[in-house]
Amino acid sequence: MIEYLPSAISSLKAAKDIIIAIQELRDIDKIKTATSEVKERLIETIDSVLASKEQLLSFQTKISDLEKECNRLKDWSIEREQYSCKQIGDGVFAFINSDFKGNFQDARKLCCNCFDKTIKSTLQQSNEFKQGMGRITTLTCPNGCPKLEFTFYASN
Repeated sequence: MIEYLPSAISSLKAAKDIIIAIQELRDIDKIKTATSEVKERLIETIDSVLASKEQLLSFQTKISDLEKECNRLKDWSIEREQYSCKQIGDGVFAFINSDFKGNFQDARKLCCNCFDKTIKSTLQQSNEFKQGMGRITTLTCPNGCPKLEFTFYASN
């Protein structure tokens, strides 16, 4: 925005100088030429002011977006403290509410990958039968993270 200000000021000064020169003129053709120059300078000034205004609006939008993201991250950091990463099965980890008591099978489990990206994504549980492994538990993230498969839940 500031970069357009000198241009606008110089255009206004030029217009002022032309107006002063018009007052000293007696020839109608010179007055018409000078008037045309004043119009051109005023148009340049208006263009500079409009460009500054557009840039200012763009900056205000960016500031607003950054403030919203900052607030979202502050809220996330508070909520993040309520969860801890726990091993719920052999080599399988998930974020669970730190105050949770009971079997991990009954807990709300959050995806570690998403959690690290400030996304709270609940893992969906299903039971499947796999040849050679028997019954396995599968946890699926709705955001497309790799499935988590294990045979038994760990003890809490």
